[in-house]
Amino acid sequence: MVQCWSPGVFWKALIRYGLASVFLLSGVGKLVDPAGGVGLVTLVSEAFGVVGFVYGKQVVYLVAAVEMFIVLLLLIEPYARAGLIMFCGLMALFTFGLTILAISGIDVPDCGCFGPFIPGGSLKLALLRNIAILLFSCCGYVMLYLPRRVM
Repeated sequence: MVQCWSPGVFWKALIRYGLASVFLLSGVGKLVDPAGGVGLVTLVSEAFGVVGFVYGKQVVYLVAAVEMFIVLLLLIEPYARAGLIMFCGLMALFTFGLTILAISGIDVPDCGCFGPFIPGGSLKLALLRNIAILLFSCCGYVMLYLPRRVM
């Protein structure tokens, strides 16, 4: 008898669908209300010395599109590994941007990460949330795709 639902399949589905739901919520939130994301893009660009950056809305829409693309990759089995790698990379980039703001002493009331769906707290809360999601996604990659040694 073939077992269709093993613990490995369960964890793989939980990781893939859980992370896809994070980016789905985030991407749709940015499309519904891009204002918070535009403010954060402006702050990050000023922290890097780019004053007067006027393409904040386009950057937010581009990030939302990339997040939706990653959601599709995570949901389609042959591309899930690439989707997970891209998820980890984008989360690392987001976390880096928030870290730069925190080091600069800049605090934002709402990072705009999830638009109107999850109201943002302080910058430190958003940074901790990003670190937790990044760790979960990296651990998920290790669990699912790195070869295991048999002793």
